This record gives sequence, C-alpha cells and structure tokens, in this order.
Amino acid sequence: MNPVPNIPGPHTPQFEPGFLSLFEFVPDALIMADAAGRIVLANPQATAMFGWSNDELIGQMVELLIPEAARTGHVTLREKYQQNPQARPMGSNKSDLIALRRDGTEIQVEISLGPIETSAGTLIIAAIRNITSRKTSERNALRSQRLESLGSMASGIAHDLNNTFQPILMVLEMLRADYPEKVTEFLTIAEQSARRGSEMVLQLLTFAKGSKGSRILIEPRHLLKEIEKIVRNTFSKSIQLRVNYQEDPGTLLGDPTQLHQVLLNLCVNARDAMADGGTLTIAVDTLECDTTFVEFFSDAVPGTYIRIRISDTGCGIPPELIDRIFEPFFTTKPPEMGTGLGLSAAIGIIRAHGGFLRVRSEVGSGSQFELYLPKVAGQSQSEETTTELTFHGGGELCLVVDDEQGVRDMLKIVLQKLELRVITAVDGSEALIRIGEYGEEIKFVLTDVNMPVIDGLALARSLRKILPQARIIAITGVASDQRLTELKSLGVDGTIIKPFNRRKLIGALNGHFPTD
Repeated sequence: MNPVPNIPGPHTPQFEPGFLSLFEFVPDALIMADAAGRIVLANPQATAMFGWSNDELIGQMVELLIPEAARTGHVTLREKYQQNPQARPMGSNKSDLIALRRDGTEIQVEISLGPIETSAGTLIIAAIRNITSRKTSERNALRSQRLESLGSMASGIAHDLNNTFQPILMVLEMLRADYPEKVTEFLTIAEQSARRGSEMVLQLLTFAKGSKGSRILIEPRHLLKEIEKIVRNTFSKSIQLRVNYQEDPGTLLGDPTQLHQVLLNLCVNARDAMADGGTLTIAVDTLECDTTFVEFFSDAVPGTYIRIRISDTGCGIPPELIDRIFEPFFTTKPPEMGTGLGLSAAIGIIRAHGGFLRVRSEVGSGSQFELYLPKVAGQSQSEETTTELTFHGGGELCLVVDDEQGVRDMLKIVLQKLELRVITAVDGSEALIRIGEYGEEIKFVLTDVNMPVIDGLALARSLRKILPQARIIAITGVASDQRLTELKSLGVDGTIIKPFNRRKLIGALNGHFPTD
C-alpha cells in the first residue's frame, strides 16, 4: 500500500510516520486543510470517496468538494473553527452537508471538524462519512410511516364515506325501479358518480390496507372502456389516444377495482412521460404463451393469456433503471409527483391474479407495459342475464343494527318493500335490548361491523348463542381476508360489502353471498 505522501512546501507541515500510518488506516475519509481552506493532506478513503487522486487534491481549496449551492454552509462551519480552533474538540460539532464527487454526482455526508497542531501551525482536520444510504433509508422509513398513518386514516374515512354512499346508491336504485318512465340522464350520471366514488374508497383501502374485493368474470374491453373515458376526459389534448381491442379476447377472473387501479396507474405514468405530448396506445388481445416464452418470467406458467398493452411515445426508461422500477419507493419522479409505490403495487396485484408483467422501453422512444392475465372460460358479469333476484318476505322480523341513521332508514324502507317487518338499533348494546324484547321472533339480523360501544364482532358472538336460528348478515366496508375469516368463525352466515345494491341485499337474504 502506498503511504500518504508528505508533500513539502510552505503550507505543508511535516508529520511523523506513525501519524501518517494512522491517518491512512482510519475507516472514515480524512482531509486536512490550512486556515485558508487549502487541502494539505488526504487519506485513501477520501480519494476513493470523491474520485480525485491524492496529487490532484493537494493544494486545492476544499470548496472543490462541495456543490456551489452548499458552499455557504461549509464556509460558515470552517469560520467557526478559525475563530477559536483550540476551544473545539474533535467531533463536538457534527454537520450534515452535501458533497460533490469528481463525476458531478452529489452525496450526503456527515462531517466532524477539529483542530490539530503541526509544525506549520494549527490546521483543521475533517472526518467525512458518506451517509447517503442512511439518509435514503430514513426517508423511506418516514414515508412508510406516513403510509401506515394513511392506512389507519383511510379505514376511518372509508367507513364514513361508505355510510354516505350507501343510502345515496339505494335511493337512486329505488327511483330507477319505481319510476322507470321518469328516469333521466341526470339520474344515470348521479348514480355513476356515486358508484365511482365508492370504488375510489375501495381502491384507497386496497392500497393502504390490502383490502380484498370480490373476484368476478370480467370482459377486459368493458374495463378498458372506462379507462379510455377517463383518459379522453382528463388527459391533455396534446396526448393522442389510440385503442385497439380484439373483437373477442375472452374473459378473465379478477377484481375489477384492483385491475382498474393498475391500468389507470400505467396510463398516468405514460402521461407523465410525455410532458410535451405524444401517443398513448391501449390494446388488448389473446396470446398463447408456451414454455419457451414463459421461461423468461419467473412467476409465469404456460397457458392462454389475455394481454393488455399500455404504450407511450415518451422519454423512455434508461436501461440501468428498468430493473428497479418495481422496487418499493423507487421513483424517477419528483417527491411531489410520486411515492414510488404505484408499480410495486401494480406488479403485486397482477401476480395475485396469476399473471405476470413485461416491460420494454427505449430512451427517447417510449415504453410499453404488457399485462398478461390468465384467460378463463365463462361469461363475464356484464354479459350475464340481468334477471332480478327475488325475495318475498312473509312478515318475518328483521333487526337492522347500524350507527348511521341514513343507512338504518334506507335499509328499513328497502326491507319493508320486501315484505319484512323491521326494527332498528344504533349499536350492539341497543341491539341486545331489542333481542331481549323480541327474542326468537327475529329471523334476520343485519349488523354493521364498525360501531361504538359493542361492535358487530362482539354482537355476532352473542347472537349466535342467543338466536341460533337467525340469519346473521354482517355489513362492512373493509373486506380483508382476516376480517372475513374472523366473521365466519363467529358464526356469521355471510358478509356484504358497503356500499351494496338491492340485488346483493336480496342475495344475502336468500343466503347467497359473493365469493372471492
């Protein structure tokens, strides 16, 4: 190993060999400068950190290693030691600064300064530590904490919003059924907007809490038509949209809200990549993937897939970054434009659907994301017969338990129209009082899960013992696997997710519940 040179000169002190050996083997980068800020000594760790050779550093001003925008802070720090260096022990005043490497890249460093007496007078020695990785980890941890807080907040917000959307959707549905001749375009728009709002709540919960929606048979063209509508109505006119749908690509089994989230995220990324305009292409077809094709994808198996392609003519993704785009928190966007979680969530959703994702990109020419989702036999829900489920009560008594008056009142009206008698309770405590009054006369219990005093879980535990013959239907806005399993273990007959429509309510009364 080459020793640190002891360069003669008017500003260069003489050092003992033992000091030089210690200076060289210290793990941190060490730089020594005179009172004017001129570098007089640097160890190998410093040259490796900054990319300059020792000969190139000696005699240079320390500002060489600091970006111009950050030099003021460094000069201020150095001036403190120039005023009274002997009074400041080494490491007494650590500072975090931005440093500049020879190749122009910036790194975050922690600097400890201290005085040292030499034959040339008092010098300043700086111990420098690269803390870029640590700072990145800290930022990611803080971002993760914020997302956890968002998840907790999302549950509360979703509960309130679902309770708001529930009566609105059922009122609109009843108006459509009771006054079909008076249904107008305005009623349709209101209903679509309310449903879209409820889907956005579920999407937020899916992202923040991992809530799981129902898997149904989907015709992908119907899913993409909604994305197409959003793109045409909200994206800049400088972005031209092209669609290419195969006449009959088949059906897939999936959660439409989660897949909508993935497709919309990819379209938004494509938009952001075309700041000056371009062409966004959405296409869907069917592809037979053999063993040779899928061997390039660790999570793929041979079979018939529905392929959805989102292509843009934007800036493209550099080759050195393309393997990192699915990493959590990794993003090429400014902090205010993205968290780096969109693509990591997208690939998780696609894999959960038994599919895989392929990316192709070229800098300056755009990117193409290909989603491969297993094709399944069957008829999509949108093409199923729309014959209304029927339920005709015979005056049986139904107990509705919910802390939201609007939900209670709306359910009471709907259930009475189905020829049931209805009593209500604002929480589990009042529900137990009603059960004490009516006993086994109660044949149906519809209870919210999230309630004050005695919640739906505690109520369900008691109900199964008190009313073993009653059909217990849980109502919740959070459909996580853990919650559904817990409800089932308590003897609940089934669960319907807010906001639900009349058809799902009738199905629940008949003992039919959506399956995942």
